[in-house]
Amino acid sequence: TWAPLRTRAGHDDRPAVDISVQVQPKASRSRIVGPHGDRLAVAVTSPPVDGEANQAVLELIATQLQVPRRDVE
Repeated sequence: TWAPLRTRAGHDDRPAVDISVQVQPKASRSRIVGPHGDRLAVAVTSPPVDGEANQAVLELIATQLQVPRRDVE
């Protein structure tokens, strides 16, 4: 699956970056895989149930960008 991802620099009035991601749920480990066409491939260990994989992607991106989780939506 894919979805747009938005990161903020901490405030709504600051610049944002939109990233389209290709998500692989239930992977053996969570990681940024790399480019996948015009998207960023992301693997997460969480299953695609009740938004668990989506939350895992947001947490992974926030960690990798070294920004608070609240700045990634």
